[in-house]
Order: sequence, then C-alpha cells, then structure tokens
Amino acid sequence: MRRNALITLYKRGDPDVFEHAVSLVEDDSDRVREWAAIVLGRVDTDRARPELRHLAADDSDVVARAAQSALEDGAEDSGQGPAPRSARFDQPPASRRK
Repeated sequence: MRRNALITLYKRGDPDVFEHAVSLVEDDSDRVREWAAIVLGRVDTDRARPELRHLAADDSDVVARAAQSALEDGAEDSGQGPAPRSARFDQPPASRRK
C-alpha cells in the first residue's frame, strides 16, 4: 500500500513526493525501499544522492540495484553520459528487468 501511494504521488506530480520518498528509505519492506529509490532518482537525483548511496548499500539486492540505477541515470542526466531511459511505470523498474 505504501509503495502504491508513493507511485500515485509521483504520477500526480505531487510537490511533496520527494519528502514522502525520503521517509520510506528505512521502510521494512524491500519493495517500498526499491520504489523509494526509483522515485528519488526520477524526481531529484542530485538532492537524493545521500539517500540513494545509503540504499545502494542495502542488504536487499533489488533495493541496491534500484538505487545504483537511479544514481547512474542521474549521472546521465547531468551530462556525464548518454540520455537516460524514459521513466515508465507500466514496465518493471530497470533493477528488476532481465
């Protein structure tokens, strides 16, 4: 439910979505932490770098991969690499694609 609420806030462009995502960085659910990383990376990677680095060291591989992907996409956005993949919620996050 918390994951779905976060995704809905992101889709609606809620101005407080960043703060909501940050509040979920320590959530018990790895799926919630995974989507917190995804949303943080898509909303404001530069501001979220400390949280994303923390999540990149998460014990859950899916969380760590999502955070690392967000950090890499953020580097691409800042001109340090090719254009980032589009943010789509109708596909699994890059961290879970095979």
